[in-house]
Amino acid sequence: VLGTLFYFGSIGFAFMFLEMALLPKYILLLSHPIYSTAVVLGAILVFAGCGSLTVRHVKSKSLWVAVTCVCAWVLVQALLEERLFAWALGWAFGGRLALTVVMVGTLSFFLGWPLPIGLREISSPFPLLVPWAWGINGCASVIGAVLGKMISMSAGLRMTMLVAAGLYLFSALVFRL
Repeated sequence: VLGTLFYFGSIGFAFMFLEMALLPKYILLLSHPIYSTAVVLGAILVFAGCGSLTVRHVKSKSLWVAVTCVCAWVLVQALLEERLFAWALGWAFGGRLALTVVMVGTLSFFLGWPLPIGLREISSPFPLLVPWAWGINGCASVIGAVLGKMISMSAGLRMTMLVAAGLYLFSALVFRL
């Protein structure tokens, strides 16, 4: 029960922390908050859904692949984002839009893996925990949206993304144990 709470809670918080950090980051690149919100949220939802669809073809050990990709993406974003955005600001709007979809979509594809992998693993041995897993993840997602915005405002967007990466690492450790 504690493993379910920690795993599904941490991935719910982490997903929303990344989402809350990405929304304002791309306002500069796309020149308007409405464009940023529409493109970033759309890319997150579509590519996370595509990632979830592919999970049936991967083994549970692949959770480490997803977590590694998320952490690497956050690290690259933290190190190269300012230079990349400065370079891309001279592009036409369509190019900046495509860059946003590629960058956010790459991350989001792997964000779609942890929930179905976790649900698949607990559904056979502990079917009664499946509704709890959904509930815990949903509750963490709702609280995570507000908490992610608070962390972004107090510690910065980069720190919010690093906390999210840490939560994904924590969830992978909980999954392993």
